[in-house]
Amino acid sequence: MTSNHRQGSLPSRQWHILAERHQVYHAESVPPVARCLCPAKGKWGVRGTHQCRYAGGCHPHYGLEPETGVMNVIVSGSKTPIYGLDRALGATDEEMEAAWGPELAQINRRKFQTSQIAKLYDRLARGKKPVANDEERMEAIRTSLENIRFDPEVMEITLGKPYKNMNKDVLLAATKKLLSISRGQAESDDRDNLAFNEVYGPEDIFEERLAKDTGSYRRQLFYNLVQKYKGNIGKIPAGALSRQVESAILSSGLSGNPEEINSLEIFDQAYSLTKMGVGGLPSINAAPDESRSVHPSQRGYIDPSRTPESLRVGIDTYLATASRKGADRQLYTPVLDAAGNQSYLRPKELMRKTVAIGAEYRRAAGDEYVPAMQRGKEVMVPKSEVDYVLPDFENAFSPLANLVPFKSGTQGNRVAMGSRFIAQALPLVSGEAPYVQTGIPGQADRSYYEEFGKEAGAIFAEQPGRVLEATDTHVLLKTPMGRSRRFL
Repeated sequence: MTSNHRQGSLPSRQWHILAERHQVYHAESVPPVARCLCPAKGKWGVRGTHQCRYAGGCHPHYGLEPETGVMNVIVSGSKTPIYGLDRALGATDEEMEAAWGPELAQINRRKFQTSQIAKLYDRLARGKKPVANDEERMEAIRTSLENIRFDPEVMEITLGKPYKNMNKDVLLAATKKLLSISRGQAESDDRDNLAFNEVYGPEDIFEERLAKDTGSYRRQLFYNLVQKYKGNIGKIPAGALSRQVESAILSSGLSGNPEEINSLEIFDQAYSLTKMGVGGLPSINAAPDESRSVHPSQRGYIDPSRTPESLRVGIDTYLATASRKGADRQLYTPVLDAAGNQSYLRPKELMRKTVAIGAEYRRAAGDEYVPAMQRGKEVMVPKSEVDYVLPDFENAFSPLANLVPFKSGTQGNRVAMGSRFIAQALPLVSGEAPYVQTGIPGQADRSYYEEFGKEAGAIFAEQPGRVLEATDTHVLLKTPMGRSRRFL
């Protein structure tokens, strides 16, 4: 297996395995959030489930039965009344009454049976340590769940506090919010908001495969090193962990074989992003319609115009030209504050800010209203309330979309088609630069064709000059220093 990298803004992300080229895409994780899933109504509200976002550990859901008011913890499809889990985490009856109300707390208390503790233990903590009674089972459950790590920023957005680990406060806050959502007193979390998602690149997938020792290759390698090679590390064969890396490419669902009609396709795929594959959607049918739409939080991070014209519409997208992926698996985009200072911020940092488009902001006079984004929604606000500005909207498009001129006066589907045609175009022997080009904001006399043309094999002069003569055999230039140079 070999890796192929090119000069340019991004590596080609190509790997050669058994004489075949594979290109790995970026993957967007789809986190679980509080959401009402079914319109069944009852005395206690609408049926719904809640799942917190975990950085590790098991993944229980919390569900409400609207007809009876019983709340359950759901693990691997098995439902158990949640009262026992609250007790295991140390919640008192008074705390449950404060979170759910006296009547609902009483209903759930009546559903509790001591046998449910053993069931919860089997689902959540079995095998952790030997236990002899229910008290030890509850302690084992509490210890197991407290090892679950949360994303504090996401928890602060969804539950109001930056919880780091599972405890009774998290469970009470989550079930209280679930009740509020089911009664129409609070909004469901927006799972399509980019602030809740992470973006995985090939480097993250490789790291995960090696860290978790997929296939137990490292364990076998260590055994051979100790038993067979007697500690002689020089006897370890080359490529001992290649199978783990190859599995990340071949079995993750995040790679494909590029057609390579022209080199721009390879360059373009380095910006590709999908919600499918490991850590994402299990199938195309699992993607709801709202997840396929352009979300306001994607502005500046993901190209709003480009997606396939197939069942993968809205599932496969492309990163914006100015967006950057950090080591924390978050996307960053440049924004300007009120003083004009530029900084790169994540969607989480812009979640509670008011963000406007640079052109609209500059065009507005005085304190006129301007379109902006707040908490993932489009709103109209006075100019004085804007916290950040996306400096130039060209930065919000992918490189190939920026090769399409007059985007502001073009339908979105035509921009998508035009950018796709560029990647499908056959290279010409005697190609010429287009007369109409898209300029790069802030760079006078420089276009995106000049920026990305080298990726398509375009030939550029080493320095500016004046063309004195052009024939079928040569070009004669006069340099700024007054010297003449002939190019064949």
